[in-house]
Amino acid sequence: MPQNPCSRKSEIAVHTSSIRKSSPKLYVQHLPRSTFAVSISKSQEINSNLPSLLLSVLHLTGLVQKLNKGLELRNAWLVFYVLLLFKNLDMLIISIVNFNGGISFKTNLLVTITLFSNFMMWHSIRHRKNDLTSVLRMIDPLHPFIYRKRTNIMVLIIFTFPIMYSFATILVCDRTSTSILYAYGYELKSVSAQIIVICIKTFLQFLIHSTFPFLIAILFCNLCLSCASCFNCLTRKILQYSPEEFGLSEQIEILKQKAKLDDILDNIQIIFSLSSFLLITSNILSCCTVLGINLNGINRRLTSVLFYGIPNLVSLIAVLWTAGGLPVEQHELKEAFYKKVHLRFLMLRCSEELQFKRELLEKPDFVLNGCNIFFYTRSSILTAVGTLLTYTLLVYER
Repeated sequence: MPQNPCSRKSEIAVHTSSIRKSSPKLYVQHLPRSTFAVSISKSQEINSNLPSLLLSVLHLTGLVQKLNKGLELRNAWLVFYVLLLFKNLDMLIISIVNFNGGISFKTNLLVTITLFSNFMMWHSIRHRKNDLTSVLRMIDPLHPFIYRKRTNIMVLIIFTFPIMYSFATILVCDRTSTSILYAYGYELKSVSAQIIVICIKTFLQFLIHSTFPFLIAILFCNLCLSCASCFNCLTRKILQYSPEEFGLSEQIEILKQKAKLDDILDNIQIIFSLSSFLLITSNILSCCTVLGINLNGINRRLTSVLFYGIPNLVSLIAVLWTAGGLPVEQHELKEAFYKKVHLRFLMLRCSEELQFKRELLEKPDFVLNGCNIFFYTRSSILTAVGTLLTYTLLVYER
């Protein structure tokens, strides 16, 4: 027969004091500059729970520290940094040289703003690379990334997009006018030179303009899905207990596990507050550009829809949907905890345990947001689509 916890008030007081004064082993405290209190050795390596290909790309672009063996290229991120700078300057010069105040200039201007947003996104995550590395190391033992193989396959597919877009552009574009555009107004006589310039410029443009944001979207979605899965595991764990079994120690353990997840979410918010906002801005601007091209009958409409429009729209919806799933899972956890504790109270008449119910229920659901401007809920997808349509009509109004 289980012991009635109502006769153990002193023990309850001790447990209550311990949960308030002591912190779990993985408890992450926020310090100035968002550094972590958890000390992690630089030599510590993550096992194969994380998508290896995604981690390799993040390391090569300078966004995380070395996470596993075989990644020894310490300064490879400088190459990507130079490409970022070059493509931003390149697109700015193209916009200035081809300034005519028409639809083409508006399109070039939107592309330039998108590239600059991506540059700021990279700089924001690069500034927090130690924090991001720590978050990845803490999530790995708690819960493996779901769909690991699928994530690596998605990364491979994303890296084929710049190549396919480059070849598609060569096939459908007017080589003479397109080469003049990318050569800053100079006409190239050689057909080979025209093809080379168009291939290189379109490849780099898609790599910086869309491929890089897609990779950040995959990383952000993986982190959100991992945390959501952990909340779901806690909910299923609560549902497995009978009201008699869901005693004081079990309730405290659930609260400790939730505290760990809350701290990880707090640090994900700190790392991705600006970068996720810039990611969504980049997706909306890219979709806006594609809509403007199609509304005004500009050439290469099919390639712009296939390579820019659809992928960026999918990225936008995926980010908001996965991030919006976190408050849903937290709400289900609270509901399961409340119902189990309430049934236990009705059966055992133990009012002392109700304080744990209040501790969980009184805390609002955590919602990720971008710079406290845009909150990521599933209903915000409609807001983003409405914003996209509104600003497209404003920018491309004749």
